[in-house]
Amino acid sequence: MFESKSRPEPEIKQQLADEIGLEPRQVAIWFQNRRARLKTKQVEKDFESLKRENQSLLIQLQKLKNQHGNSDLRHHSESRQYGRFEDMGTDSE
Repeated sequence: MFESKSRPEPEIKQQLADEIGLEPRQVAIWFQNRRARLKTKQVEKDFESLKRENQSLLIQLQKLKNQHGNSDLRHHSESRQYGRFEDMGTDSE
């Protein structure tokens, strides 16, 4: 019943209560609890998905930092070499 309608009308709750020997309020609380459990499970699932996505993004970021760092090292090394050539040129003047 829950799968077809998670928020049944009062008449349906009364009918279910009569069938299983409970008060309509008990049936209403059962439905409420079931919805809360499903919501909690969905939140946990979403959280785990976000954790995986976050981990993936951190890995990508680290790769980009490594690539950028290597690029900076090459650039820095080339700049230093270029600077030496300029220094050599200024010394000869």
